[in-house]
Amino acid sequence: MSQVLKIAEQIFEDFLAGKTSRLGIAIPDCRKRETLVIVRYGGDVIMTIFDNKTKKPKFDFLMEMKRNNQQEWNKIFRRFVEIKAQLI
Repeated sequence: MSQVLKIAEQIFEDFLAGKTSRLGIAIPDCRKRETLVIVRYGGDVIMTIFDNKTKKPKFDFLMEMKRNNQQEWNKIFRRFVEIKAQLI
């Protein structure tokens, strides 16, 4: 589990540096105080909220995918990308 949290932290750091990742997605809040990072861990999807000031995770939310395969993750990932595109 700690390995996936390191991946989430890397996605967060990349987001702060203006980079994107194919491993997950980062979505900031409107106040630029927190960032939501979504990443896959086996058959689970982990949503972690990071504090932008301290750069520490504040909250983790773990969900199980219906099917543990790459196609299912691709659908979930694509939907979050679409949601992010609709936000300011």
